[in-house]
Amino acid sequence: MLSLPQPGADRPLHRALTDREFQVFIMLASGIKKTEIAEKLFISKSTINDHRNTILKKMNMFANSELTRYAIQNGIIQ
Repeated sequence: MLSLPQPGADRPLHRALTDREFQVFIMLASGIKKTEIAEKLFISKSTINDHRNTILKKMNMFANSELTRYAIQNGIIQ
C-alpha cells in the first residue's frame, strides 16, 4: 500500500532532504536507474542505495513509485 504525505505538514516533505539527496530524489523519481545515477554523479551504486534509503525514510515512503507520484504532484518533475 502506498503511503501518502501527512496532512498538515509544516513544509513539503522534500525540504527535509540535503542538496545531494534532492538531486538523487529527482533522478530516481524520473525513472533513472541507480547504476546510471551513480555514473552521472561519480559516486558508487552503494552510495546511491544509501541515499535512496535515507530519502524514503525522510519522506515516509517505501518505493520509487511513491517518489515519482510525489514529484509529479508537487511540480518537481513532469
